[in-house]
Amino acid sequence: MIKYVIPILLCLACAQTRAADVELREVPLKDEQRLRQLLPDLFNGKADLALLDEALRLLVGTGAFENVFIQSRPDGNYTLIAKPLRVVESIQFKGNNQISTNELRDYVDFKTGDRFDRKRAVAAGERMKNHYGERGFFNAIIEVNFNKLENKNIEIVFSIVENPPCRITELNFATSNAELKARLDYKFRRLLKKPLTTERLRRLMADINEFLITNRYLNTEVVGPQAKYNEAKTEAKIQLELREPYRWEFFFEGYNFETRAGIYRAIDLKNKERKNVDPAGESAERLRRHYLSRGFPNVTIESRVASSESSFLKRVFFKINEGPRVKIKNIEVQGRISRNSSYYQDFILKNSSDLVADGYYNRLDLENGFKNLTTELRNQGFLRAKVLSSRIDYNDKRDKVTVYLLVEEGPQTQIRALDFEGNRFFSSFELAQVTDLQTNTPLRLNSFETGIEKLKAFYRNQGFLEMKLLNESDDIIQYNDKGTQARILFRLFEGPRIRISAIAVEGNSFTKSRVLLKEADFRIGDVLTPQKLEDATARLNKMGLFSRVDIRTLEEGTSVSERTLIISVVERDPGVFRFGGGVNNERDLTIRGFTGLSYNNLWGTGRGLSGRLEVKSNVAEIGYPEHEITAGYLEPFLFGTRTRGRLNLTRSERVFEYERENELTKITTSNRVDLLAERDLTRFTKLTWKTWSLESRREWERQGRCIDEATYNPLRGKCPPNIQQIATLGPIIDIDYRDNPFLPTRGSFTRFVIDYSNPSFGSSTGIEFVRGEANYTFYKQFGSPRTVWANSVRAGYVANLSQEPGSGVPTSYAFLLGGISTVRGFDSASDAERIPKDGTGRSALDPDGFNVERGNQRLIKTDSNYYLFKSELRFTLYEDYGGVIFYDGAAVRVSGYDFGRPYRDAVGFGLRYNTPVGPAAADFAFKINPEPDERVFRFHLSIGTF
Repeated sequence: MIKYVIPILLCLACAQTRAADVELREVPLKDEQRLRQLLPDLFNGKADLALLDEALRLLVGTGAFENVFIQSRPDGNYTLIAKPLRVVESIQFKGNNQISTNELRDYVDFKTGDRFDRKRAVAAGERMKNHYGERGFFNAIIEVNFNKLENKNIEIVFSIVENPPCRITELNFATSNAELKARLDYKFRRLLKKPLTTERLRRLMADINEFLITNRYLNTEVVGPQAKYNEAKTEAKIQLELREPYRWEFFFEGYNFETRAGIYRAIDLKNKERKNVDPAGESAERLRRHYLSRGFPNVTIESRVASSESSFLKRVFFKINEGPRVKIKNIEVQGRISRNSSYYQDFILKNSSDLVADGYYNRLDLENGFKNLTTELRNQGFLRAKVLSSRIDYNDKRDKVTVYLLVEEGPQTQIRALDFEGNRFFSSFELAQVTDLQTNTPLRLNSFETGIEKLKAFYRNQGFLEMKLLNESDDIIQYNDKGTQARILFRLFEGPRIRISAIAVEGNSFTKSRVLLKEADFRIGDVLTPQKLEDATARLNKMGLFSRVDIRTLEEGTSVSERTLIISVVERDPGVFRFGGGVNNERDLTIRGFTGLSYNNLWGTGRGLSGRLEVKSNVAEIGYPEHEITAGYLEPFLFGTRTRGRLNLTRSERVFEYERENELTKITTSNRVDLLAERDLTRFTKLTWKTWSLESRREWERQGRCIDEATYNPLRGKCPPNIQQIATLGPIIDIDYRDNPFLPTRGSFTRFVIDYSNPSFGSSTGIEFVRGEANYTFYKQFGSPRTVWANSVRAGYVANLSQEPGSGVPTSYAFLLGGISTVRGFDSASDAERIPKDGTGRSALDPDGFNVERGNQRLIKTDSNYYLFKSELRFTLYEDYGGVIFYDGAAVRVSGYDFGRPYRDAVGFGLRYNTPVGPAAADFAFKINPEPDERVFRFHLSIGTF
């Protein structure tokens, strides 16, 4: 906190009132000129105390000075001294090897350009030291050095001496159960010699409790951990005491309706909340509640516990008397009611529980139905409706009950008046229409609550962000003595209609402010609404430049209507480097690796550059190195608009076809340029227009041999390569309602793609086609947010439009399915494993099959279509590790060809490890009804999922 000190001597304040001269010291020229303009008498020998006080106020008000004060001189004149505000010019970290600079920077709550505050810097050092302690570096030393630069700003240097961490040298489980101790020693031996960290201790305790619950040590209490250190705090002995180390076993008799598996599910032994309770009594109560929930109100359960001290085992024996499962014979409703008893009976049966809906009795479920009936009656205007009493009568066999219910509906309340107070901007008639409430109609409480929300939303969408309903917690509804009439009175505080008078940006030490202002798309004079705030926040977050975005008004909570909008951001590191690799069983064994580098904020303008290299080689058969190199450029504001422009350059070399019999290897070399324009139409919808895409493809055989003998050149001794150009344009529409683009757990994603190719804008002669594809994927959670059912439906159509001889759709635009993104039991890179299989098609006109011109890249002569369905159940195994089971199925059709079995499918399971850019996936897929020459099993390793 800046302290402004004015040490004016008492004698100066009480004795000297004559005018004097003032000398300025360390006051910048621009501030001196301002003082000369506003306070000319300060410099012509007429300065007095009032004038000096005004000068101090003006300088302090600039916020550019750390200290401003006045000194009196022996000659009776004054010196005005201003100490400029020092700012943090740089923050340095030295000596940190075990903890990254980015991780340490999170503990510094200031950034370069902020005002220098020694206390905040020291506190940041203490937080770093605590963090080191949590990571096991108890002897870490952190010094905070403040270096004054020539411009008087401060460079803060955190000098770190990490010193060796404290390691776990012994892990002792103190328990009288030797078998349990041995199992724990073996399970957690991996922790020895590991650094002692707070997270490791937390995980240790969680794993111990998980082990105890899984192995049915249900009443075992873990005391500790306690750590004993050596003098240097580099070694630690961890001790944990286990009390009541008994294992529990359960035995049941007398059950008929329920299965043993159902009983175990009911007592829920693996529930972590079962720890440190009475396992026998608690299990009996859970089992009793389970039977009640299944319609057995007369169930009785007896339990007996037998202990064995020598084996540390406790056996629980349950004797179950289920009794009959009781059905509801009838629900008779009596009292002051306005409809037949059957109306109320039907409502209760439908709005109690699934069990009651099936006609079975459960007291708690019926009481829930009674409450729902009361709520429904009040929503219909019977505001005093209540259930006075209820009782049940059993039949002689005690397997059926009749429910008697006494209900008092009371009078139906009518709205007699609808009034508004405090509304200046909108008439009461307009507001009444907004609420959809009308006089002389029944007062329905659900409609009333909805009307309140509509009223609030209406005001906020009109720019009244601070509108309040003053009597919302009081009685908005006023009744007459009999409760038959109601007056609804809304007392409103409208607040100001907020407009943007100025926009300020903070937190962007590198990104230029105009980038944020352009993407946020606010205008001076705009009415500020929640929708505009949400949309602007979402757009700024989608840029990927900021880890946090906050938009607020400076005058929030005041009556000021013309406000300054503050856009506050925290910047991300603009540079991203990724690499990885893997193996799969594509053509027996294929290895792959990739590396990528991107910089997303060139010169703080939001422009981006990216590059990626992917290499792979089938080492089992082909032994040819394949690669793909991609370079991209992003222009965030094309022609000064929020339309993004992208330029992508791609070069690839792939093995498209391989014949094992003669080792004929068909290679495809592709050079491609894509010019794209992107625009967010709404918060969830993006339009990408492929302005122009040109791909030059060259197909050739690795050793120069002929794929098609008709093209053989006897003079050259080799077959010439097949070269073609494919130019396309068209739209891509993405509609994205997923909660996370990389790890979605709910929502949906829809994509439509259309490509059109024609020689008039660059394609080779004979290449003219249209291709369309649609994809819809939705995600649904089951129970836990991390148990997700993902389903994807895709379909596509492509047609050759050219009448030229030998024309057709290129292979790169044909529908050839198989692999991680389509049907996982197949492989689109293998002619014998893709869908459809090469050479399997047969027709009367073409007995040779599907790919009739092997040396020609134009695969589809007529038209083709496909459909695809993928379904996957994703669940958590342990923390960030998960599993999946899946089914994939698809069919591809080509006019004029019969593939015999066009629909092919596969099932399988997989493992997942969640990363920030999507899950690392290992999938094991099995074809359903494979053909004799096909492989049953395929393995896929990838990053990401659908």
